[in-house]
Amino acid sequence: MKIQVQGTNVDLPAGLNQEITVRAKRAFERFSTSVRRVEIVVNDENGPRGGTDTRCRVTVFGDGEEPVVVTGRGESAGHAAVTTIRRAQRAVAERADRRANH
Repeated sequence: MKIQVQGTNVDLPAGLNQEITVRAKRAFERFSTSVRRVEIVVNDENGPRGGTDTRCRVTVFGDGEEPVVVTGRGESAGHAAVTTIRRAQRAVAERADRRANH
């Protein structure tokens, strides 16, 4: 499983980038047979003005299916990424459950 983390208009220090990558690996490791790639894009919409303006988009690409795309917001890049990864994990799990029950 390949994990790609990208920051747009936001500084992602190496430590934060690595933490986001590790969290994503842990979140999707049980789906490693069906998840091929995870793209995480963190974007600071307002720049240095502050506020809850950091957005994160997690896109999970699987085998032969439409990707799962989840977006979220947070007060910091780390917060936005962690909460959005959690929500994306739930969405992938729900898809896997639906597929198993059909």
